[in-house]
Amino acid sequence: RYWRDWSSDVCSSDLMIQMDGLCIVIEMPNIVNVNENKRLHSESQEAVKFSDGYSVFAWNGIIIPEKWIKEKEYITKDDIIKETNAEKRRCLQEILGSQRYAELLNIEVIDEDIDGCNNPMKLFKTKEPDTIINNHIYFLNVICPSTNREYYLCVPECKNVWEAKAWTAGKKELKLIFES
Repeated sequence: RYWRDWSSDVCSSDLMIQMDGLCIVIEMPNIVNVNENKRLHSESQEAVKFSDGYSVFAWNGIIIPEKWIKEKEYITKDDIIKETNAEKRRCLQEILGSQRYAELLNIEVIDEDIDGCNNPMKLFKTKEPDTIINNHIYFLNVICPSTNREYYLCVPECKNVWEAKAWTAGKKELKLIFES
């Protein structure tokens, strides 16, 4: 009798988990955003939001601070450095884009050259070592010859742009052969 009387108050949109001697009722969220892999994700709003105002922000399944979505233009170098979780920091790099992320980290050019399509290439490294990996972070700046889009690619420690570009192609060494 107790169950029947109480259950009439439960909305059909609520989630109810019944176990021996225990019943858990959870209000279903008003908003649920997921990516193509069904992981919580939204680039512009809460990934999950309940009617009482409680919400969760997520980037490809990783729970992140609200500021990273709602106030990304106010993210600073200090915000990046203070984040000690490498997976969350990777999310932050994706949210900001590699170029802005690299600029916030105070990068310097360590090598540059022109690729085979006459596009500039630059290899950057952070001026200070990263607090998680205890090493500098390296970025290769390239322009895609087919789309003309500019990319800042995170690469391992490299001596020059050609070594970095080879790494992005899964090669140890990249040689250009020009025929006349």
